[in-house]
Amino acid sequence: MKSKRQPEDALTEAAIRTAEQGLDRANRTALVGEAEIFSKFIQQSRRELGRKKGEIPKTLTPKKKRTPVS
Repeated sequence: MKSKRQPEDALTEAAIRTAEQGLDRANRTALVGEAEIFSKFIQQSRRELGRKKGEIPKTLTPKKKRTPVS
């Protein structure tokens, strides 16, 4: 059983909805900003390690097998 809404209630609900939408937008913007900062940090770390994106580190390359001398 719903009670009749008064104009103040409708205005309050609209204001709350608008504020929530603004918060959602701000949160998404903050997440994008954090992702950009994190990716820049990873790029800087790679540069410091002297490794470019897509390059295989020397420690992960397979060693050549020696053929036994008989």
